[in-house]
Amino acid sequence: MLQGVGASSSGLLAGEIVDHLGYSPAFLASAVIALAAFLVLAMALPESGEAVTAKLPRMSAVRFRRRALMVFAQAAPGAVRMGSGPGPERGEE
Repeated sequence: MLQGVGASSSGLLAGEIVDHLGYSPAFLASAVIALAAFLVLAMALPESGEAVTAKLPRMSAVRFRRRALMVFAQAAPGAVRMGSGPGPERGEE
């Protein structure tokens, strides 16, 4: 609900400031309001639960390279189909 109030009133407030003072003060006022909202959020938002660290299996360098090559080999044909190579549309034959 507060997002809707903020979204609808921000244009009105910025428009009034622009009409009376200009664009720079309107931008500065918006920045100050955004900073204040961020500070309230940072102080009022509760911290999330304790961090859960999962033990992930270590991948050997060889296995990592093989997997990276497999991903690249699967992605490369798509890049060629998307037109990344030379072709007649670029004046090359």
